[in-house]
Amino acid sequence: MPRGRLSDEIRDAGLVLNRELAGVSAAISKAHKSQAAYGVTLADAATTFESGDEAKIVDAVSHLTDATRKVQRENESLERRLEHSTREVASLREHLEQVRRDAMTDALTNLANRKAFDEQLEMVCRDADQNGQPVNLALVDIDHFKRFNDTWGHQTGDQVLRYVASVLNRVSKAPRLAARYGGEEFALIFPKENTAEVARCLDAAWVEIASRVLRRRSTDDDLGAVTISVGYASLRADETAASLVGRADAALYASKRGGRNRITCAETQDQPVTK
Repeated sequence: MPRGRLSDEIRDAGLVLNRELAGVSAAISKAHKSQAAYGVTLADAATTFESGDEAKIVDAVSHLTDATRKVQRENESLERRLEHSTREVASLREHLEQVRRDAMTDALTNLANRKAFDEQLEMVCRDADQNGQPVNLALVDIDHFKRFNDTWGHQTGDQVLRYVASVLNRVSKAPRLAARYGGEEFALIFPKENTAEVARCLDAAWVEIASRVLRRRSTDDDLGAVTISVGYASLRADETAASLVGRADAALYASKRGGRNRITCAETQDQPVTK
């Protein structure tokens, strides 16, 4: 979501919330005044009843009846206003949650976007530093992606991006996170998983992506197989998120230099996995 639109959504939400709070405040103030006036009426009625003056008692009962009805109306009005505001605030909260999700989602692939990735990686690295649990990060690049765009056009390139994203999304159920890192590059965060589990997941995605021959939607032309290059790294003690990204990136480029269509672990770059 563009920053300008996000700011507009937040501003509009603030205006709605202010309006509802003002309405509730006014309704409560009105009800408070009615309750105070009703208290005075009750006190006056008690004094009148004690006087024993029948005419005044009849008149007091009439006033008390009217005051009671007025308080009931004010209370009912306040209850309706509170119910309305409750619905409005609940709707606003749901809308803002959708806005938040949109702001953290890549529109083309429906994966987490770069902002969501950066925030999640920082968080899991902080948690890992505190509890000593493992964190692994993989960077994935579509091989020869420029060729798809140059040969078939950007719409076909988008088709390839969505296909790869769909596979990565399937293998990245929470607490894992799959994100579009930028262009034709993706990132996968693996909290609390060892390298063996990460390797199995990446291998499954790598095999599945290459196993399908894509066809161009508009013409049914054969696009051939899509392959990916992958690099992954395990968080070291006292390592920053930026350093982890750097080592995963170096492993990715080792896969590219080695001929692409392979997976390389940063800790064992001399032993890449190949087809």
